Amino acid sequence: MSPVAVVILTKACPGRLGEVLAAARVLAPERLLVLAAGGRPLVEGEQIPVFSYDPPLGAGGGLLRARTALEGFEGTLLILAADVGGLPRLLERHDAEGNACTLLAADLAEGEGLGRVVRDRMGRVVGLECEADPPPGLRVAALAIDGDRLFDLLTASGEGCAVADAVAVLYQQGGLIGAVVEPPASQQEPCRWCASPLRVGPESGLLQVGRFAALAVDRPGYNSGQLVCVPKRHVTSLLSLTPEELAEIGDLVREGEGRLRRVYRPDGLNLALGSGLAEHLELKVIPRWTGDLNFLPFAGGMKTVPESPAEAWRRLEEVRP
Repeated sequence: MSPVAVVILTKACPGRLGEVLAAARVLAPERLLVLAAGGRPLVEGEQIPVFSYDPPLGAGGGLLRARTALEGFEGTLLILAADVGGLPRLLERHDAEGNACTLLAADLAEGEGLGRVVRDRMGRVVGLECEADPPPGLRVAALAIDGDRLFDLLTASGEGCAVADAVAVLYQQGGLIGAVVEPPASQQEPCRWCASPLRVGPESGLLQVGRFAALAVDRPGYNSGQLVCVPKRHVTSLLSLTPEELAEIGDLVREGEGRLRRVYRPDGLNLALGSGLAEHLELKVIPRWTGDLNFLPFAGGMKTVPESPAEAWRRLEEVRP
């Protein structure tokens, strides 16, 4: 994953600088600086470069002034305007899709954010719109953008150029513009694979924990004995896996198939990949028997081998391929 420099825009949330900085640190950025509109905020106990600019100048002009703090930096620039939790997914989607710019939209308070996602009649993202009095609704809380291309556009346009204008130009030049929506806070739940240490045992359902991935009895499953393999690193897309992670997942899936065949004697297996949908990438290994499930028993919650996940774990833990 590309190194990230994070710029904090505090115009919309000057009193929440600490929260925004905490959100930014989740990504362990290569560099971190603060860009403040209309004043110079105090960053207590931190050695972080702070740059101020006049609001009429626009964030683009402010970024040009702050460019000295980014000398020698190459890669994705993350511009953050609010405290959001979707930054890892934003960066992951940006890198996986190869976008020139990727926008993270969130349900923010009125006046917060970098603008609104602009779409065409087909629903495709075409840019970013800034308004003096933005209407309520989903607004852009952060964006990931090609740093070199952004500064080239800002330099060519002068200090009055807004970041939104640069995003629109990138689209006009043929650059891909993507969008990710951050779920409302009321719908966000901690990732079950990251909320606690991965330890083998019947309580967790984990059968094996490797260096990069883990294998567990899935709960709930379509069929008894169903397994799930996950990377230990929190990613949501198969495209984000390193070769080492992908190789270990393959080894664990192969081991899981061996255990299932020894214990359950299935007629076959289905592999179901949850990539870009769930909060954590999952590869499910589902044992199948001829005539085991159709729509009606599945909707009724019936299983071919009725047993608890703990019992399935005990049986599978006792064998190795």
